Amino acid sequence: IYQQEKDWAKAIEVAAALVRGLDQLPSWSVTALVAVAQAAAIVLVVLAVVGAVRHGTPRVVLAAAISAALAAGLAALLDLVSDEQGPIVTDVDPVLGLGEEAPWSTAGLAALAALVATIGPWLPRPLRRLGWAVVVCVALMHLTTTPLSAGTLIALLAGWVVGTAVTVIS
Repeated sequence: IYQQEKDWAKAIEVAAALVRGLDQLPSWSVTALVAVAQAAAIVLVVLAVVGAVRHGTPRVVLAAAISAALAAGLAALLDLVSDEQGPIVTDVDPVLGLGEEAPWSTAGLAALAALVATIGPWLPRPLRRLGWAVVVCVALMHLTTTPLSAGTLIALLAGWVVGTAVTVIS
């Protein structure tokens, strides 16, 4: 187990070195990218709910709410279990009042991924692709503004798995 922890710590160091180039960018440009990703995610949530109500049924909206809550809970639980963290890649000012330390938590990222996974089948293909593009942008933003850990990947997987499972079950 000790060797696995050392390997994981080394992997986090390598990932930090790979994305360290963001420190060379002006802070205003990174903050602008974070603001765009946050605004796009908020618009995505609103469009997803409107699209689900318009193209789906109230059952779809209820399934999306349940999957987002379950994914957020699962990601928060898994985040408590894994406490291995690396360095912060870059410093970003809080934007749009969506966070003091980091714009998105792992639970919020998981909920967003679950929402897109659940409502996706009832949306037209361009909106579905836009939804996943925003999820990836928010995940990249989360990766660069929080201490490096497996939390981002765990949140994406938790949201996708829970959202897909709720879609299949409902």
